[in-house]
Amino acid sequence: MSRNPTEPIPWQLPGSSSGGYAVHGASGPNWLSLSRIRSSMQAKLIVGGAGASIIALSLIAAVAFFVTKDAISDTVMNGLNAVATTQHQQINSLFAHYQDEVDSISTDTHVTQSLRHYIATGDHVDRLVLNQILTDRASKSGSEESFDLHNTTGQIVASSDPSHIGESATDPTIEGFIIDYASNGLSSSLPGIRVSGPIIFDGRTVGYVTVHHDLVDLSYIVTRYIGRRDTGESVIVQRAEDGDAWFVTGLRFNNGGDFYRPIEENPDRVEIRALSQGAGRETDLTDYRGATVYSVHQYIEIADIGLIVKIDESEALSRVGGLTRALTLAIIGVSIVIVITTIFISRRLVSPISQLTQAADKFSRGELSSRVYLESTDEIGTLGLTFNNMASSLQSANETLETKVDERTADLKRSNQDLEQFAYVASHDLQEPLRMVSSYTQLLSKRYTGKLDSDADEFISFAVDGAKRMQTLINDLLTYSRAGRSDGILKKVDTSWIVDQALNHLESRIETAGGTVDVGELPDVVADRQQLMSVFQNLISNSIKYRSANRDVHVEISAERIANAWQFSVKDNGIGIDSTFSDRIFTIFQRLHGREEYQGTGIGLAVVKKIVERSGGTIRMESELGEGSVFIFTVIDRVSDEESSQDDERNDLRVAS
Repeated sequence: MSRNPTEPIPWQLPGSSSGGYAVHGASGPNWLSLSRIRSSMQAKLIVGGAGASIIALSLIAAVAFFVTKDAISDTVMNGLNAVATTQHQQINSLFAHYQDEVDSISTDTHVTQSLRHYIATGDHVDRLVLNQILTDRASKSGSEESFDLHNTTGQIVASSDPSHIGESATDPTIEGFIIDYASNGLSSSLPGIRVSGPIIFDGRTVGYVTVHHDLVDLSYIVTRYIGRRDTGESVIVQRAEDGDAWFVTGLRFNNGGDFYRPIEENPDRVEIRALSQGAGRETDLTDYRGATVYSVHQYIEIADIGLIVKIDESEALSRVGGLTRALTLAIIGVSIVIVITTIFISRRLVSPISQLTQAADKFSRGELSSRVYLESTDEIGTLGLTFNNMASSLQSANETLETKVDERTADLKRSNQDLEQFAYVASHDLQEPLRMVSSYTQLLSKRYTGKLDSDADEFISFAVDGAKRMQTLINDLLTYSRAGRSDGILKKVDTSWIVDQALNHLESRIETAGGTVDVGELPDVVADRQQLMSVFQNLISNSIKYRSANRDVHVEISAERIANAWQFSVKDNGIGIDSTFSDRIFTIFQRLHGREEYQGTGIGLAVVKKIVERSGGTIRMESELGEGSVFIFTVIDRVSDEESSQDDERNDLRVAS
């Protein structure tokens, strides 16, 4: 009885009843013993699947843990950064206000005139006027601050605080914001902020103004801890003239105990890191308490101070502990479900999937007649039937496609051969009559030039020139028809040697043009040696021909590795061309300049393009008018004919064995 090979046939494993199947050894007290695991696909699937799933879940949980930890860290750091940015802006605004006060005094005409008059005359009335102006300004400011006026030697001549008048303890010529500490560093008085500026009249300095502020406003900006949780804190630090680092604002957690002590010079201290004149977000530094903190520090250049916003690492990651417990419970629960599911799947899918796998594997290796035969009405059976239908369709389509490809390839090859033969024969057959025309026109020129009238001489000259140009065009057409056709063996060649040979052929032209050619490190490639030499020779010759009249010829040849190919570049410093003509230059007999400017027929780059593309590569040009051009072409990876022959010999030996 015959049957259609595409129809499913019944199949049955030992120990199964009709219409179903059973896996031998799937039950019994020792079904998961080591020997059973080795011999039973079901046991392997259960143990391997469950184990792999649990490991995968553990990895996923670990990744989720670290991803969530990073997300929490990013959230905390973003919050700290937002606080730091806001405080930075507020501090800049505060210092800008202080600077405005200095500028308003230094540009006050009344102050300038009174100070100049007092310095010149010593009139006591001028000092009283200046003191009153400064006192009024201090009372209007609404904060604890004082204003001093200095003469050009730095002596205080007027102040809103009369006790300041006399020799100044500070140098008013130092402009900008300065935070002063008590001289012994242990005084209970807070440091203050001072800012100075020159008073200029008629292009020269006539005195200085200094404004003194306490730290109340600055401390208020950084010590508001609302919404910053239990361990959040902001501090400002500064490096004093002696090199020691100090806290500028009060601390939240030690009742001022460290405030008047220099900060320990430790690169892992966040306070020291904040004085590095840059911004940073770090999670592994310690603060003045020795606690590991998440911190954001910003350098405030206007006052040469560092702003730190931080929170303890333990508080920042307090939510990670709950996440760990939740992930552990999830792993246990999902692992139990996976084990149960794996047992069920292993009982139902092992054998049919094995058949499908084998058939698909054969099909993928090119055995398009491979089919799978299953008796089942569930999804596995449907999958087997679908696979068979797909395989039949692909086999039929592949056979049809291969037939069409072979036919079209043969047609295209025949058409190309006909075109090349036509070009060769046409140009070759034109040679003989053209030689006759050329010979007789030259004979006419030699015999009758100067014996007829000037028009006749001109006509003869035109005929001779036309015959010569026709001869050149026919020769170039023959060259183009032969380009890209290689009867030689593809071998591994040293590109450096190829370029050296091309340069030897062009040596006289390069010397005449006074040119130089720099050749970089070039690789070995598999190619037709003669045709590759023709490519380089044409490109270098093109660079010499279209050189700039304003500079010596300079050509650079280099190579770089790209996907599945080597990319070569020939760069020159010639006249360049407009990028709109980048495609036209590779067309046969297309010229961008007249014959009076540059000799030739426009065949060289067309030959280069044909050789490169016939060998599977690509070529393009990049150019800037007046600056030069670079021609870029590729040589694809291929196996040399010698290596291919050796592979064939090895295959023959394998077959024979």
